[in-house]
Amino acid sequence: MEAAQPLRVWAPVADALDLVLEPGGMQPLEAANDGWFVGPRLAPGIRYRLRVHGGPADGRTITDPATHSLPDGVFGAGQAVDHDAFRWTDAAWDGGRGADRRRAVIYELHVGTFTALGNFDGAVARLGHLVELGVTHIELLPCASFMGNRGWGYDAVMWWAPHHAYGGVAGMKRFVDAAHDHGLAVLLDVVYNHLGPEGDTTWALWPIKNPSHQTPWGDAINVDGEQSEGIRRLIIDNALGWLRRYHLDGLRLDAVHAIVDHSPVHLLTELSAAVDRLAGELGRPLWLTAESEHRTSEEVLPREAGGLGLHASWADDLHHTIHTVLTGESAAYYAPYGTPQQVADTLIDPYTGRSPGTAGEAPGDRFVVCTQNHDQVGNRARGERLHHLVGNEAAMAAAALVICSPQVPLLWMGEEWAASTPWPFFANPKDRDLAAAIRTGRRREFAEFGWAPEDIPDPVDLATFESAVLRWSEVARDEHAVTLAFYRRLLALLATHPDLGAGPPDDAEALASERGTVVLRRGRVLVVAHLRPEEVEHEVGPGWTVLAATPSARLDGPRVCFPRPGALVLETSAAEEPAGDPAGPAQ
Repeated sequence: MEAAQPLRVWAPVADALDLVLEPGGMQPLEAANDGWFVGPRLAPGIRYRLRVHGGPADGRTITDPATHSLPDGVFGAGQAVDHDAFRWTDAAWDGGRGADRRRAVIYELHVGTFTALGNFDGAVARLGHLVELGVTHIELLPCASFMGNRGWGYDAVMWWAPHHAYGGVAGMKRFVDAAHDHGLAVLLDVVYNHLGPEGDTTWALWPIKNPSHQTPWGDAINVDGEQSEGIRRLIIDNALGWLRRYHLDGLRLDAVHAIVDHSPVHLLTELSAAVDRLAGELGRPLWLTAESEHRTSEEVLPREAGGLGLHASWADDLHHTIHTVLTGESAAYYAPYGTPQQVADTLIDPYTGRSPGTAGEAPGDRFVVCTQNHDQVGNRARGERLHHLVGNEAAMAAAALVICSPQVPLLWMGEEWAASTPWPFFANPKDRDLAAAIRTGRRREFAEFGWAPEDIPDPVDLATFESAVLRWSEVARDEHAVTLAFYRRLLALLATHPDLGAGPPDDAEALASERGTVVLRRGRVLVVAHLRPEEVEHEVGPGWTVLAATPSARLDGPRVCFPRPGALVLETSAAEEPAGDPAGPAQ
């Protein structure tokens, strides 16, 4: 709860509630209208629980699912918070360089494994690296409270309380304030499609589930059933609370295809309108992006044009097409992909990697693309990064296409220096039966890809988590330093070159050869990326200069030469077009 206001609890499935103070004291809450109960103001730092009378949790003492602080984790007591006590220093913050989304670069970051400290303060110490890298936005994996001390965060159960092991309320505010001081915007991944399996108390107070709709996690969150108005209000209040109380610059909505809503006005339409209103009130841009398997342009079209009004959507097809060409993997969801021409097509329209689907006329800044992210790395048996599978130069070639594409590029922490560490799935449940179920479930899931059970690290073992922690000591060494220099060069070009950045669909051309060479043209800039292991030469004609190159790639007069996978970023002068066909056949 927020200490500056009286305690208010929405509990329509309960008959009565008592406030239970720690270390002692109890008093009944007063019933109000529409399922609300009201209590006293609690001084900052006071810890409390709720005793429930009636409903499915009759007689139980529970943690308030809407508490703003959980110093001891999801099984501990809630804590009253004075949000006004933090002294922000970002009054002049206007969104930084990332306010122009055409030049945005997102850096996806998991707080627990970004540094050895595993918390917000540890991440603050590395903000200078991100500034030098050239990103504009940090996207935090979910920070709402989840089971145990370590995990991905997608099994959160307390939507309002920052995870205690990361540093809680104060730690998160220190991080955002410091990021703004460094000129970096901060996005937060939030999960409204399901709740985690351990520590959830929402069911004791709220009509949280709708069994009429099913998701991969069971009954759907109730956004269109009986008493769903209150659940919708809670979700929107939670989203706006993150943005307002923590000065965040946007939210990434996890798996919105699993938010099943047949209401006249979709929850996401209502949410996007609320976020836009808050942006107007704050006087700075707020960015609402989503992950969706629906792959429809309506999700990112403005509300007035009949869309949901989301500002951007994760578009995974470009990842899938590049990954399958580089690795040859074709199992499970990779099956529809695998040709160089699919890479070229998806660079132009991020929904054409497989049929059906099209982004239509939606501009490129409505789509977020990547060669690696937490899902695509972490949902492998051993959590291998792309360069672990195909080598550094091949991964760098993929990055050149993504960063120079007409969409918004996203980097996964550590990819910019070819980090040696994997990023496997890990969790920290308290219940032994749940731990066993997680182990069994992951093995069953990976069987679809043909991975043997013995190849899968134990997700509950502390060593699995520790293997994922980035090793910052390697950044300036050997091939890591070479990779980092290449990424820095690409991002510097993206920030400054007038022909790069996210743009409309007709702002780029792309062609491919069957031998694995993909050519992307953005005005005076030409990106030639070779994605297969055989040696090739590719005719581009005379008149090009090199802006960036992987170590073995070279420009030799009118042709580019690749002894192995790699990329060249080339430029011609504005006054003179080069002769020849830069998208000509590979030899």
